[in-house]
Amino acid sequence: MLKILEYRSRETSRVPESSSLRISEALKNQVIVQGRLKYLHSARILHRDIKPGNLLVNSNCVLKICDFGLARVEEPDQNKHMTQEVVTQYYRAPEILMGARHYTAAVDVWSVGCIFGELLRRRILFQAQSPVQQLELITELLGTPTLEDMRFACEGARSHMLRRAPKPPSLTALYTLSSQATHEAVHLLCQMLVFDPDKRITVVDALAHPYLDEGRLRYHSCMCTCCYTTSGGLRQYTGDFEPATSHPFDDLWERKLTTVQQVKGKNRAGEILNGNVAQTGSKRGSKSAEMRFLAVNYDSEILYRTINFANCQKK
Repeated sequence: MLKILEYRSRETSRVPESSSLRISEALKNQVIVQGRLKYLHSARILHRDIKPGNLLVNSNCVLKICDFGLARVEEPDQNKHMTQEVVTQYYRAPEILMGARHYTAAVDVWSVGCIFGELLRRRILFQAQSPVQQLELITELLGTPTLEDMRFACEGARSHMLRRAPKPPSLTALYTLSSQATHEAVHLLCQMLVFDPDKRITVVDALAHPYLDEGRLRYHSCMCTCCYTTSGGLRQYTGDFEPATSHPFDDLWERKLTTVQQVKGKNRAGEILNGNVAQTGSKRGSKSAEMRFLAVNYDSEILYRTINFANCQKK
């Protein structure tokens, strides 16, 4: 299955290196990232691989999130295990690093916080060679977590942390990341980089943070498509800058596909539909080509989403 996407000239990781895009512009993309995540999280979708390479921007610094290969619907049942093989290590939340069997949309917020710090610092915030070392770098900044903070961790991870000498937090070091690390910027960053996922700021609350006010005004004054300028030169702003979906994503059809036979049955149905369309192609002309395209894409999407869902359930 092929998907045609809009062209984006660079990924977020390359924005600080570009002379044509100022670091301040890159930082203001925070409001766009948070807005996109607000919509996803309102649909109960976890991206689970937020990183600079998956945040694509054009020359005007308009950003879009890509690569939903690890995305899944949020699991409300905390007794059901979720895979830990998600998120690129540098942007992986501590609860996943410590073996949590269940996690929430807070893992995406942690990833955005890491990217925020990376844009301020102009290099990766937590760059380690292994998951254990990754956790060490996190504790050097946040300090040793309490037992309450580690309630989601597996027993082995808790024992490892308790055997080590306690470390005090050193959050003041965030002010030295760059000249762009203002008090408001550091305050928002500290709320995103919280060890306990239940205490981590949500995207809704992050969007209400004063640091993002300037970025929101800049984006909606000329870059967005939800606002417009009248013939008289007046800017008409939308009533909801960062909308949420009113209908959470329904994965019922996905949950029904629990066996290989069911997946093959769906594929067979797609093949029959494609065959029927092909037989009537001479009568329907270009319309048959459109139907055949939709049938093939439906078939492939069913297979792709089912395999992805099955892999999540196995781990």
